[in-house]
Amino acid sequence: MKVSLRLPLFGVWLLIVVICLALAFLMAGLFQLSVGAEVKSVRADVLRGSQSIQQRFDIYLASYHPPPKDFTDEQRRHELELILQLVLADYKGVEGGFWTERGGFVAYAFPTYEGGTLKKDVPPAEAGRIAKVAADALQNRGAQ
Repeated sequence: MKVSLRLPLFGVWLLIVVICLALAFLMAGLFQLSVGAEVKSVRADVLRGSQSIQQRFDIYLASYHPPPKDFTDEQRRHELELILQLVLADYKGVEGGFWTERGGFVAYAFPTYEGGTLKKDVPPAEAGRIAKVAADALQNRGAQ
């Protein structure tokens, strides 16, 4: 009696395909978990940084009677940049700034920038998007 090897070999091949698909599914799930966890961590850092900037800004404003109506002069810009440098230095890879409806970008800082110079300029490629998000945040009175 002749026994064909086709059926057992097909079964082994099918088992290998199922195992490969299962491993691919598991690897994709692990990747999504790691990316999701990273995004969640970054969002939490940005939120904490924003709250810390808000607290420092409130303290800064309390030192003026009455508070300044405009922050576009060099002295105010320098003070706001200092607030940003102090707060954002604790958050690696996070950059931020102050933005107003009338004046646009008032101050900007990226203290953990790995370049050789102190980064205080708004990235030109991102300026439009940042301004839109800032305008939306002011309009909706909440984080964007």
